[in-house]
Amino acid sequence: NRGDPGGVLKSFQEDPASPFVLILSLERAATGSNLTSASHVLLLHPMNAETSETAKDYERQAIARVRRIGQARTEIHVHRFVVRGTVEEHMTQIHQTNVDRSR
Repeated sequence: NRGDPGGVLKSFQEDPASPFVLILSLERAATGSNLTSASHVLLLHPMNAETSETAKDYERQAIARVRRIGQARTEIHVHRFVVRGTVEEHMTQIHQTNVDRSR
C-alpha cells in the first residue's frame, strides 16, 4: 500500500506472510527505515546526487538499514547491477573513482 509506507515496512519486518521483496528508492527510503529482516540489498542504478560522495553516502545508508543491531541473519549480500555502455555505468565509474580518491 503506497499510501501507508510505515505500514508496509512494519509488515515486511514482522509478518511472515508479507511480500518477499520490498522495493525502495534510495532518495526516499535510505534513512530511517529498519530492515533487519532483509538479507539482500540490490542497488539497481547509481544515485543522481549533487556529488559522488553524496551518492555513495545514500548507498551506504541504504545498506546500513539492513546491517544493524537486531539483524537476525548471519549473512547480508549487497548486489550492484550496472548495464554496460550506459550513462549509469559511467556514473558508477565516476562515483567509485571519486570515493576511492577521498580515502
